[in-house]
Amino acid sequence: MNRFFMEIDDRYAEANSLFNQAIRLTKLYQYREAREKLRQAKQLFAAIGLDDRVEKCDQAVNEIN
Repeated sequence: MNRFFMEIDDRYAEANSLFNQAIRLTKLYQYREAREKLRQAKQLFAAIGLDDRVEKCDQAVNEIN
């Protein structure tokens, strides 16, 4: 796999991990921390052009609010 795709894959994995952490934090009623994780995940998803995942982050934030 070339370096470009490896970097994208790493950012996707990081963003996905942040998103999953946010979901777990929400279940623990730690909303401030969950929002921050979602913000970080959204930035990474946007940077690699995954608009559907950006939208999913927005939906998750709206469910918290």
